[in-house]
Amino acid sequence: MTKDGVCGIVATGNLIADYKELKRMNEFQAKQIAEALSGETWQSGGGIWLVLLRQGNGKLVVISDEAVCEYDDEKRFEESKHSKAILLRQNFASRN
Repeated sequence: MTKDGVCGIVATGNLIADYKELKRMNEFQAKQIAEALSGETWQSGGGIWLVLLRQGNGKLVVISDEAVCEYDDEKRFEESKHSKAILLRQNFASRN
């Protein structure tokens, strides 16, 4: 454990990596998450993989390596205007 209480290693498939070295969610990780949550993967360009969870009420939940965001609909997703967000990394806030 690091002094902030976070485990210093993360299992990624068959590999174990120091969590500080992980930069982006890769295709394998996105597919595993999508399969576990009955979602779909989406490659948004530039090597950025997302997991999309379409809700019955039209809302869209998007999981990235930086955040889990809820959008009221696909249009709001395309506009990058989330209604709710759970930040997983500090640098997400500086990008929006």
